[in-house]
Amino acid sequence: MTKNLADMEISVRLNNYKIFKGEKEFVLKNSYIYFVSGPNDTGKTSFKDIFAILQTGKNDIDQPVTTGEKDGFIETRIPGADGRPYLIRHDFTNDKHNKFIAIDEDGKKVSTIGDFRKIFNYTHFTAEEFFQWTNTADGRKKQRNIILNLLGEETMAKYEILSQDELVEYENRTQKGYQKDQLIELCKSGRLNDEQQELVDDFQEYKNQLAIVQESINSVSTTQVKKSSLEQRKSDVNINISNKASDIQTLVDTYTSDVTELNSLITNLQNQLDVAITKREKIIKDTPETKKAKENGLVLMREELVKIDDELSKMPEVNVQKLQEQKDTISRKLDLIGTLKARAANETENIAKRDKTIMEYEELTRKIEEVRNGKKALIEQSNIGVENVSIEEDYVKIDGFAFKENQVSKSKAIILIANLMCAINESPIQVIGSANDLDWDVLDQLYALAKKNGKIMILDQVDRDATDIAIVGYEPKNLAKESEL
Repeated sequence: MTKNLADMEISVRLNNYKIFKGEKEFVLKNSYIYFVSGPNDTGKTSFKDIFAILQTGKNDIDQPVTTGEKDGFIETRIPGADGRPYLIRHDFTNDKHNKFIAIDEDGKKVSTIGDFRKIFNYTHFTAEEFFQWTNTADGRKKQRNIILNLLGEETMAKYEILSQDELVEYENRTQKGYQKDQLIELCKSGRLNDEQQELVDDFQEYKNQLAIVQESINSVSTTQVKKSSLEQRKSDVNINISNKASDIQTLVDTYTSDVTELNSLITNLQNQLDVAITKREKIIKDTPETKKAKENGLVLMREELVKIDDELSKMPEVNVQKLQEQKDTISRKLDLIGTLKARAANETENIAKRDKTIMEYEELTRKIEEVRNGKKALIEQSNIGVENVSIEEDYVKIDGFAFKENQVSKSKAIILIANLMCAINESPIQVIGSANDLDWDVLDQLYALAKKNGKIMILDQVDRDATDIAIVGYEPKNLAKESEL
């Protein structure tokens, strides 16, 4: 691999590319770090992207051709991952006809995209992109894969085993967590409040009340039957009285009719006079006795009716519906008390289950932490070229802090990402990101890192005093420190 890149002169030619209309040429020489410098809207990002496009063989820009033009190209000669120089060219048109070509120092042309990408084997990302990846699950997966790809094959196999162990323990803990939460809630609901405990204490009293009410209901039922029987008897007696009175009236009517008829017979039938007189005398004699007997029977029946009315008047008025409602209320309370007693009886057992489940949950948490520490140790013990980096709970972390702008300083992130890019990319040109927030000390560290690894690093920088874009090579400020690094 080429080590003296600072002595190389790298020419970048472009034609009708984004804001750059017509053919232009920029030259990089005499440095390991270059700033794409200029004011806003002068093509800094577009120029910086050239090195990512030409090394990845991929152009995601929607409209790379300068507005008003039909086609364009970008071209440079840079070393590949094998250290050999290649002329790299990308042609593009408005109708999305894109072509990548690489020509080695012997004039051999590489035009298939697969072979083209193998020349550099370049993985591209910037500091800004690495920060943004932290905000999504897919982005964090990209971060993790970048770190894990730096592990050796044997270490990676161990890491995968630990990852599977972590997944199993995590799923077990999730299930145990559900059980734990349910048992905690069950234990909370198993404790009786004061009102519920008072109901349980009064259980026997409510049972006694229910027995009394039931007895009253049974007594009322018996009384109702007796009352119904008496009322039927009263009705029967009234009917008999009516019948007897009717019989007496019939007797009187018959008597009157017979006497009148017989008197007529006596007058009209002298020859039957004796017989009629005898018969009349018998009727006159017998009828009062019969009438008296019947009237005596009527008196007895009326006396019986008075007795029945007296007995009915002495019976208490009872609301059976109200008694039934009272019975239902007490029955519901007894059912509730039964439920509360059963729940209270299970409370001790549930508490024991809860405590056991909590211990099992904590043990699974300890195992997960143990597995994660094992994964962390594998990364720490591996020579990946990046210090103080770990993967914890889905996040890539620096010194234990998640890779977020509010937790990791931009300068520390830039150094980390530069180290990562040097470790994963054999190609010498690295597109790092923005230099706007970096001080001289960080830039000196980047310069030393690039020199040590034989890389050229590209950063963009806003220069509001400039009028156009410029490629500026960086010279370290602290040469002594740079030489130590």
